[in-house]
Amino acid sequence: MAGVEVQILRSSDVVHGGVTYQIRVFRKAGDDHLQVAAFRDGAPVIITYPDGFRASLTYTINPDMASDVSRAMGSDAVEMLIATAAVDLQRLI
Repeated sequence: MAGVEVQILRSSDVVHGGVTYQIRVFRKAGDDHLQVAAFRDGAPVIITYPDGFRASLTYTINPDMASDVSRAMGSDAVEMLIATAAVDLQRLI
């Protein structure tokens, strides 16, 4: 996230395999989308799949979708993304 102003809204730790990861909720400057991502030592967690494909554990939602999900499911959409990131981190690392 270097070079882009980022507002971190929330951060929580997840310990997996003796390593502490951070699940962060943040918004980049000029963008209303909320992002939830996993970090280790301040760097985004990158997963490398067997075929060589690499991906970060990052989940994005816009405010309208978050509101719709919350109304339809009775749950906080951002909390759901945080839980998904934590589960995926433990499943994929």
